Amino acid sequence: VLEVYPPAKPERKSHPLPVRPIAAPTSAPRPLAERLSEPRPLPDFKCKSSAEAQGILSKKVGATTDRFQAIFDKKYLFDHLNEDWQKALHRFADQLNWLDQNLDKIPTWSKEQREKVSWACESIGCVEFSTPSEPLACRYRKVTREPVHISNGRYLDWIIL
Repeated sequence: VLEVYPPAKPERKSHPLPVRPIAAPTSAPRPLAERLSEPRPLPDFKCKSSAEAQGILSKKVGATTDRFQAIFDKKYLFDHLNEDWQKALHRFADQLNWLDQNLDKIPTWSKEQREKVSWACESIGCVEFSTPSEPLACRYRKVTREPVHISNGRYLDWIIL
């Protein structure tokens, strides 16, 4: 009887990757807390002109506004949220509307303000509004919890309404 399975493994002749030499550290290692607390700019704004930054932010704000509108489209579910959540969501929506109306002033904003807007938009972009097994109506409380936390995270508190 000829046995085909399991197939014979070819014998490895050498290690698949060469071992890299470890370079000696050039400076003393810094504590983890110090490295994590350093401000790091978002990669979108590194070496970007103000026109490019304006284009990036206008796309992010537009997409976030469209995505955020789904929360308010479910009015019958929105009315069942507690009052603090409703206020936080309304405040965040007002801030997004202000951003949308003032996109032409982006070059006058500080880099920190642009980064905060970007972080807020990216945070909303990470919220999973619906899944194949759960539509938005079933996930509504879970979905609204995230934007409330983002709103309370004070990303856009520099916007005075």
